[in-house]
Amino acid sequence: MKYFPIQLLVLLLLLPAWGCRDIVFYPVKGSVDGRVTDNNGAALPGILVSAGFDAPSQSPGQAPFAQTVTSITDHDGYYRLTGLWDDVTLTVSLNGFVPYATIISLSENAEQQLDVILTGSPTIEQVSLSKPTISATMSDTVQVRLVVADAFNSIAQGFQANILLQTAGGVVVAIVPALLTSHSLETYLFDATLTSGGLPAGNYTVLAEVQDPDGHAHRINSGLNLQIF
Repeated sequence: MKYFPIQLLVLLLLLPAWGCRDIVFYPVKGSVDGRVTDNNGAALPGILVSAGFDAPSQSPGQAPFAQTVTSITDHDGYYRLTGLWDDVTLTVSLNGFVPYATIISLSENAEQQLDVILTGSPTIEQVSLSKPTISATMSDTVQVRLVVADAFNSIAQGFQANILLQTAGGVVVAIVPALLTSHSLETYLFDATLTSGGLPAGNYTVLAEVQDPDGHAHRINSGLNLQIF
């Protein structure tokens, strides 16, 4: 014969009584914090983060009232919203980015963390060189191409791009503008011509940067080297 634990037996006896009662949910007060970055991982300081929610009334029996709490991201993109209740609608918007909105249930966790990524910054996806070396003793050139993605801007006007040559010591010895040569809905192609004239012999790291019409920028170390000999 099998014996049930006494705790299980008591639970089984109480279940019918619980089923006859209404479950009461009490409001939960809490906070939300996190970091706002663009789609390239760069921090976005000075961004307004808003949280809308229904706060419980101070008087019993009265309906809750709508309330909004805001926070401004610091220089590292961090924000913190306190004094929130229950289900919170969090929104973040900035010119040139896709607006962000989500609902957070504080009943699951009164202290929650939410990192927000705003989509809209241009992203340099590829940098290529027509050849890895050029001569310093004669007129010689190398073609550089940038492939840039931008999911927010659908017009070509206003983009700016540059190719930079940097020494091993971190000194930029040349900045060459890259011209927009073609584009599709979300992809932009830039071409630049580097000429050896006036550049000292050496091995240089190729950097690339682009800025979209809204002023959002992306700069990368391409990982490519150009040798001038």
